[in-house]
Amino acid sequence: MSHTIDFDTSASGFPPLRGATSSEDVVELILRHVDSGQLPPGSRLPTIRSITDSSGLSFRTVSSAWRVLRDRGVIETRRRGGSFVVDPATAPGRAPAVVESRPVLTDLSLLHADRYLLPDLRDALESALTDPALNAPTREPITPRLLSSAQPTWPFEAESFLASGGGAEAVLLSIVANTEPGDLVALDEPTQPGLLQRLAALGRRLIGVELDEQGPVPGSLRIALDAGARVYVFQVHAPFALSGHPSSSRVDELGSLLASADTVIVEDDSVGPLARRDVATFGRTLPEQVVHVRTYCRSYGPDLRTSVIGGPERLLTRIADARSHGVAATSRILQDALSHLIDDPNAKRKLATAAQAYSARGESLIAALRAQGLEASRGPEGHVAWVPVADEQRALLRLAAEGILVGAGSRAFATPAARGYLRIVTLNLSDDPEEVARIARAIVHATTSADPSDHYD
Repeated sequence: MSHTIDFDTSASGFPPLRGATSSEDVVELILRHVDSGQLPPGSRLPTIRSITDSSGLSFRTVSSAWRVLRDRGVIETRRRGGSFVVDPATAPGRAPAVVESRPVLTDLSLLHADRYLLPDLRDALESALTDPALNAPTREPITPRLLSSAQPTWPFEAESFLASGGGAEAVLLSIVANTEPGDLVALDEPTQPGLLQRLAALGRRLIGVELDEQGPVPGSLRIALDAGARVYVFQVHAPFALSGHPSSSRVDELGSLLASADTVIVEDDSVGPLARRDVATFGRTLPEQVVHVRTYCRSYGPDLRTSVIGGPERLLTRIADARSHGVAATSRILQDALSHLIDDPNAKRKLATAAQAYSARGESLIAALRAQGLEASRGPEGHVAWVPVADEQRALLRLAAEGILVGAGSRAFATPAARGYLRIVTLNLSDDPEEVARIARAIVHATTSADPSDHYD
């Protein structure tokens, strides 16, 4: 990094940042002071707003840094209590490492599509501007054009459809609309850390459903249903699973359990059109219980901010009412642009190329890690690679010192995991075998070296 960043120690309390210009700078600075003990475990951090006021950094920059630090298990945010440096004494198996910080070169912690593999939006947006209903004062749940594109590819015959915002919003909305604070939500795990954090902040209780090679484990789901789960969140393609993919026979077995339960099933199809396998769904046998959420952000880019929800009208009415108290609507332009992309042959070819690239990237990292004797896994439709570690926090900090950001696997479990994991998003992994090998060596070194000050190179 070409400039030096540090605390302005002349300020009272938690001093402002000095010299930081990006979220990576802020992450590096906080890590350095956690390692040195200047920010000891349990330290309360100021609010994001107060930091932006004192440092001149944007709210987005600081909040992005806080998100990375949370995902990696360095800080935690308590409901109405603020953010604190994680105390290793209350997080068994995690201890801070004393490391020398280096520039952040590779960020494998965030679940974002590779922008260079996304279809061009220009034709789609131009096509959307031809809708004769553009700027009409009335609003429908979904435009006729998007409905005509999404419905033929839906995995079951849904009674009703609704266009919503981005996938994370749509899944969260589908859960919250069908629960109350204090209700129990069951989720396949591991899952998205952000979803767990938001549900907990909204007062929902969480219970994890274990996955194996065939999908959710029936006994684990039974425990969740017996405990009174009001909603079950099912990963139809298991993109966050340690391994495996839901099989049709397993879905049939689980369906018999769910049929006798008063539980709404929220199917999270976050892989969307990138999927290379048939979608697993309960909608064909339990259509009155299933809300299927299909996300297009990873396929066509986050700026479209449009997903499609299909299911029984009574459940979708709840979801529509819960979205900004029923007054929100998704732009016709974005909906019809999405419709264009779903039907466009060029976009389909681009998607096929992206799906192949994402799969190859994930497999290349797994192969590189295994070649060096390290245990690692991912599912067939996985966007995340998992590496079990004895000391999660130390491994995270050691990798950060080498300029590599990955996620804290423990944050992806509703039920505390028996072991720690590195959560490595492979969507933006390099296609260069030498770079993949370098990252693999750094991961091996971070998880095996006893000396926290020793760099792998």
